[in-house]
Amino acid sequence: MNYDELETAWRSPRNTAEATTLAAAQARFVADLAQRRRGTRLFLALVFGALTLITVRVVVSAWTLGGSPTIELTHDWASLLFLAVPWVGFGVLIHRMRRHERVHPGLGRSVRQALSALLDEIAMARARLKVVASLHGATLVLLPLVVWQLRKTGKAGDEILWPAFVGWPLFAVGILVALWWYDRSRLRPRQRQLEALHREYEREE
Repeated sequence: MNYDELETAWRSPRNTAEATTLAAAQARFVADLAQRRRGTRLFLALVFGALTLITVRVVVSAWTLGGSPTIELTHDWASLLFLAVPWVGFGVLIHRMRRHERVHPGLGRSVRQALSALLDEIAMARARLKVVASLHGATLVLLPLVVWQLRKTGKAGDEILWPAFVGWPLFAVGILVALWWYDRSRLRPRQRQLEALHREYEREE
């Protein structure tokens, strides 16, 4: 039973919130919630892995082993700040996920609990898109300073200008458009549909 069928069943004039309808609703909410939580954990695990690899590479480059390091804290602080931005965002996402699981432990023992947990997960997903969009915006602001420091220290020349000021901004804008479209076409309609179901369920109670 999908959401449209659930909504139709609840709004039917003959509907009395039968046990079969409620059981189907709870099963659908729990299945969706479990799938979305798995997707969130997988996404955060991939982000953590990528950030860890990049950070280790930077630390190795900054470590002096019998010679001068390729990265120096005093001259490359903008690049390190550029790296710190996604870690801050990752911390925000982890905190939000833990809060969600603390407020909604398990997968919901009733229709109300399962629906409330799923609504909160959808809200968390929309907030996650905003965090990711903000991180891309922050990197675009920091990028000119990073390029300036790299060119000043002689670690980059004119070859960095095109990828920094054309390639990366185009990539970031593409990501932002994709996030906006996903929110508009998937998350926002789903949230509104779940909110409508929640109102119908409260009327039945």
